[in-house]
Amino acid sequence: MMEIQIQGNENTDILPATIRKTSLALVMDACPISALALRHILEGNLFKNGHVIILDKAADVPPFLYSYSPDVVVMEISGKDESALPGIQIIADCRQQWPHIPIVVCTAFTDIRLLLQIKNTGVSGICFRHDALKTIEHTVGLAMAGSGKKHRLTERVLKSTGQTFPALTRKEIQVIHHLMEGNSVSEVAELMQRDIRTVSTHKRNAMEKLGYRDDAEMFAKGQWMAPQFHD
Repeated sequence: MMEIQIQGNENTDILPATIRKTSLALVMDACPISALALRHILEGNLFKNGHVIILDKAADVPPFLYSYSPDVVVMEISGKDESALPGIQIIADCRQQWPHIPIVVCTAFTDIRLLLQIKNTGVSGICFRHDALKTIEHTVGLAMAGSGKKHRLTERVLKSTGQTFPALTRKEIQVIHHLMEGNSVSEVAELMQRDIRTVSTHKRNAMEKLGYRDDAEMFAKGQWMAPQFHD
């Protein structure tokens, strides 16, 4: 059976009934090369050929999970023309609404703040795109088996920094996301229909949680929060 790819906002109801009732894996990555590599890993020993579905936007993951119930989701934090901050919230929402579906984040991002925010969502595994194929396959296998073992990345991150970054709230994510898009605090307040003092409080709390001392440091070191555009 041939691979089925779903991109953008296309209707996910195109899946044949024969596939809907069998084991499925969902891959979300805007990079075609990375998506194909993940498909190759999953179809090697874990899934049958043609049973790996590919999306290119994180925003399309919840609608897919609402319609289907894949055995595992392997995803980058953000997809095509998306940024990491909304991706964190999407992952957290998926973990809350579908706690039985394991999510493995396979990412090119390396910022400690982002990795720990992802860990805070309760994902089943975290690995890097540049990890060995066997390492990624092992991480996915542990997640599907429901193993409580911590992936080596999580342990390495925690030991190397000794830092903890509390989870951002939904409002804090929205405020920082709008700021990183180039909006001022007053413009964010207007976009969110909130008092400017409330927005300023969310901004301050988010910066404290992420360990940024001021705006200059946040914009200089927080490029992982900026929108990621793909050709």
